[in-house]
Amino acid sequence: MRDLEGLERIAPEIKEAGGVIVTASMDQWSELAQRQARMALGMTMLADPNGDLVRTFGLEDICFGEDIARPAAFLIDADGVVRWRNLPTSWRYRPEASAYLEAFMSGVIRE
Repeated sequence: MRDLEGLERIAPEIKEAGGVIVTASMDQWSELAQRQARMALGMTMLADPNGDLVRTFGLEDICFGEDIARPAAFLIDADGVVRWRNLPTSWRYRPEASAYLEAFMSGVIRE
């Protein structure tokens, strides 16, 4: 949950610069809604319990199976262009929020 807290901390700066944070999880919506309320998260959280997004973007964690997704991140501009992406090989790796903020502010594409 540390990653969600970090994203919440940088959300005002992202919003001020014209961006928005959206997360997606393989959890059921009811679980996400509870987590969002418990943690007082203001970001949009999408539920993907069937793994449709995970499969579309090839984010299955091959070490642990299709029911666990890698914590990928994409920064997409208003024109739908991916400006930065983070595609770790394991669900265990979660970058610090500062990495997202830096990437957003610089607008670079990182593979």
